[in-house]
Amino acid sequence: MEQTGGAAAGGPSPEPRAGEPPADRANRELRPATTALAIGALTLLVFLPALRSGFVHLDDPQTVPRYAVVLRGLTWDGVRLAFGSNFFGHWAPLTVLSLMLDWQLWGRVAYGHHLTSVILHGAAAALAFLLWRRTTGATARAAAVALLFALHPLRVEPVLWLTGRKDLIAGVFSLLALLLYIRWREAPSSGRWLAVTVAFAAALLGKATAMVVPALMLVLDLWPLGRFWLVEPGTPRDPGTTSWPVLASLRRLVFEKLPWMAMSGVAAAAALWSARASAAMAELDAVSLPARLATAAVGYAHYLRATFWPAGLAAFYPLPRAGWPASQVAFSAALFLVLTVVALAAVRRFPWVTAGWLWWVACLAPVSGLLQAGEQAAADRYTYLASMGLGVAVVWSVAEIGSRFSARRAATLLAVVALGACIPATRAQIATWRDSESVFRRMVEVTADNHFGHLNLANVLAETGRGPDAIDEYRAAIALRPDVPLAWTGLGAALRAQGDRAGARDALVQALRIEPRLTSAHLQLAAVYEEEGALGPAAGHLARAISLEPHHTQAWQGLASVLARPGAARRALPYVAAVARGEPESRELQDLLRLVESRVAAEKVAGPTAP
Repeated sequence: MEQTGGAAAGGPSPEPRAGEPPADRANRELRPATTALAIGALTLLVFLPALRSGFVHLDDPQTVPRYAVVLRGLTWDGVRLAFGSNFFGHWAPLTVLSLMLDWQLWGRVAYGHHLTSVILHGAAAALAFLLWRRTTGATARAAAVALLFALHPLRVEPVLWLTGRKDLIAGVFSLLALLLYIRWREAPSSGRWLAVTVAFAAALLGKATAMVVPALMLVLDLWPLGRFWLVEPGTPRDPGTTSWPVLASLRRLVFEKLPWMAMSGVAAAAALWSARASAAMAELDAVSLPARLATAAVGYAHYLRATFWPAGLAAFYPLPRAGWPASQVAFSAALFLVLTVVALAAVRRFPWVTAGWLWWVACLAPVSGLLQAGEQAAADRYTYLASMGLGVAVVWSVAEIGSRFSARRAATLLAVVALGACIPATRAQIATWRDSESVFRRMVEVTADNHFGHLNLANVLAETGRGPDAIDEYRAAIALRPDVPLAWTGLGAALRAQGDRAGARDALVQALRIEPRLTSAHLQLAAVYEEEGALGPAAGHLARAISLEPHHTQAWQGLASVLARPGAARRALPYVAAVARGEPESRELQDLLRLVESRVAAEKVAGPTAP
């Protein structure tokens, strides 16, 4: 890797030289663009096997009924809903619009959707190179950072998981906003400021975690832009100021970013509202502060390990039911504190280490577990922009050591070996995302006590007709988490399919004890009762399902099937009436009650029927 002098040590790339011929200037600017295109093309080539993968039954839109609006493609009604509704537990309208456009173009052809994600990731890789090349002038180092970011196995989840599109969109526009910020700092103008603001807004509309962009701007101000006034300890204060120069500079740098920080604040508030509205985030009093701090500490250690040794990656890492072991929390917290102190102490001699570490910490802060979202302890997609900070710290340190000790070839060889190791590891990780079964089998193989993996693997096995295997997986999930009603519901449906109605009924009743508002459990239990000839209870559970989801087609069809049976209306009336009395404001239930009453009256006129 090349020696870069002042640019690599802390300054941006030089401005065009006075009197430079236009052709030479064009060639000098073309070379970084060509390199960026090559990096993007290599990223696409490595991720090409992703196009052979199918959709994954996590919460990709085709598997979740409430995302039906996405399946209709890009429409004006869809645009309105994208900005006015909550999807994926996030308010992410730009992500939703991109998925709508994909469904408009590709329908249910999975490779088209994956192609969009791979192209976005290639664009992020190219932008990463341009950002570090423009700020440091170090072409080879910037290329190494961009490639390590792009080709790392941790990138597979956001690229292969369709719902992970939000991380890609937020990442692309965050990098674009930072690159435009550099241009604005080089030659401030209202037009360039507006361009930064628009790109940052697009990042926030992709995913609210882009709120860290103003903090990353401050990191770039520290290094490589060198806009902080760093002073030696003991330096006297300027008589005309009331604080150290570095603090005065920090206030100035923060002040110029206040509009962007305000945008981050709005995005954070929207994210909290969205997560709470969808029950994707636990209330603060539901998880104690020590527990959240422990999750954050262990999470940082997990991401650090996964970056340098990406083995055992999975799509879901469960939180331990009994809490984190005290020894693991203590080690993780001590490691984080020690590395933070070392990174901050290196700010004078090795500012890229400080900047890289602060970049990494800032990017992970919103998803560290301090605000618990979902049941996962960590997620590979959370490292999408964060790992770039560690890449900068390592690449620049190795390059500087190689330069100072005349070991540039060794440093270059180390970079080539690292990239060479990433490519097969990433290809292997892509293979684990081949389909839903491979994803969930991977979960239960590489993580301990993963009830989520067992439950979803059971769902896949049940859908593909492997009932006995599905029952085993449902029972494994229940053994780990007996309080999850979906596992009991799945077990009930699988037992019913195997002809064990008594076992199915017991499992479904247990599901409704845990969650009385679970529509799927009511529907399955209604089917069991109907098969047993208990038409009254069957109608009651179908009516309850309709009360929970008034437009649920399957519930209405099931009720119509029950009421078509001879004498069913008379037996159904008490059960339907009980549900209707419980919700007198439900227009659908009152209409349903009148329908059943009219059927009963018609049966009386027609004469007695067999019970």
